[in-house]
This record gives sequence, structure tokens and C-alpha cells, in this order.
Amino acid sequence: MKDIFTNKWIGISLLLVVLLAGFIPFFFVFKDSMISKSISDWGSFGSYLSGVIGVINVIVFIYITYLVSKLDDKRNKGQIDAQHKIVLSQFRQNELDKLSQKLDSALDLAGEEKYMIIHKISSAGISLTNFINRATYLFPIINDHKIKIYAENILSKYDQLIPIVEEIYGNPIESWQEEKLETKVQFVLMQTSVLIEELRKFILDDLNT
Repeated sequence: MKDIFTNKWIGISLLLVVLLAGFIPFFFVFKDSMISKSISDWGSFGSYLSGVIGVINVIVFIYITYLVSKLDDKRNKGQIDAQHKIVLSQFRQNELDKLSQKLDSALDLAGEEKYMIIHKISSAGISLTNFINRATYLFPIINDHKIKIYAENILSKYDQLIPIVEEIYGNPIESWQEEKLETKVQFVLMQTSVLIEELRKFILDDLNT
């Protein structure tokens, strides 16, 4: 708004300068003369006035063209920025969906062999570690202390899950082992859900700013 008022006053000032520059010389030259009754004199005055107005029209046209150009530039820049944000948010969402699917599948233990469960948990840990280390250009929020804590908690529980799985599938299942496994799985699921939601919230917040 401030720029609009500034541009408006600049335009008015330029018009006044042109008007004064055109009429002041005329006034000083003919100030002592009587008003002419000659048609040719008035014709000459009309030509002079047309020349002054023509200059004003040219200046107004240039000024309006300049303002329109600036508005178009701002509009185009706004559209480009909006498209960039949309494309970036889609790319972020795709990467987040891949991570979410990988983390969720790691804890789908039903009907899986021991080696496959261990492989899935290890693979999920590697995927999360790579995401945290390499995706900061997409998700700057990863550098937030809270996000790092969520990720560290998940990775820590992954490390604890593998020996528990090895014990349960290697020995007769005991109740304390089942409860221990279930507790850690529930904790990881909860931390994973919180982490994914925080990253989704970041995507939406960045898109709306």
C-alpha cells in the first residue's frame, strides 16, 4: 500500500513539472501582451498547448506502462512461487509416503519368518537413518531437536527389538517375552505416528505460507 501511494505522488509531481515547464516560458514571453483577437494567434496557441498536452500524454502512457509491467512481474512471480511450492510439497509428500510405508511394514510381524522380521526392522532403521541424514533439504524441520528425539527413540527401539525377536523365535515363547515385544512395538508405532504427523504438518504449513 505504501508503494502505491509513493508511486501516485511521483506521477502527480511529474505531471506538475511538465505542466509548469510548458506554461512558465509561455507566460514570461507573453505576459505583457494583450489578448489577441487573431484566429492565427489562437491557432498557434492551440498548437503550442497540444504539444504540451502531447508530452504529458506520452509521460502518462510511459508511467502506466511501467506500473502495468510491475504488476505483471509481481503476478507472474507469485504464480511461479505458488507452482514451485505445489511441486515441492508433492515431492515431499511422495518421499514421506515412502518412509511411512517402510516404517509401518517393519512392524507387521504376523506370519513372518524370523530372518524376514529382522531384515525388515534393519531395513527400516537404515531407511530412517538415511532420511534423517539426507532429507534436510526437503524437510528443514528435521534439524529440530524434537524431530531428532523422535527418530532416535525409534532407532533405539529397533535395536532392542532384534534380540527380542531372536529370543522369542529361537526359544519357547514365554509370556514376559511376548509382553516385552508388544510393549516395544506399541512404543515404536506411537513414535512413528508422531514423527510422520509432524512432517506432514510441516508440509501443509509450508504450503500455506
